[in-house]
Amino acid sequence: MFKQIFKKGGRVDRELSSEFGKIKIHKKALVQIIENIALGVKGVKAVGADCLPEIIREIFKIFNITTTKIKLGKDLKISIPITISLDENLQDVACEVQKKVIDYLFRNINVDSIVVDVKIKKIEGGKK
Repeated sequence: MFKQIFKKGGRVDRELSSEFGKIKIHKKALVQIIENIALGVKGVKAVGADCLPEIIREIFKIFNITTTKIKLGKDLKISIPITISLDENLQDVACEVQKKVIDYLFRNINVDSIVVDVKIKKIEGGKK
């Protein structure tokens, strides 16, 4: 597991607002954003429930269980399970996932402190 912590202050704002009212981002939407960002990193083959065996993945879908976890507290804590290609450097890929997720969230969502844990659940075979 790789962990990266970035802080811009001491607190996490849980909602945004505009002159028209509050803007709330549901955790499921954040999970989708985070998983899409991670999938865009070279060497990442699968993210979240897609890292699990098919039967377990189907059970998780039935019960609407997500494997990418988000906790709001003093920090925004994120845990992302990924599958990485054997051809890639594991630490480099995990760090790139962390950097891209953190960069996006700092730029687009009003958060001050983010902890991103990347859990490498599986390694897929190399080039054929």
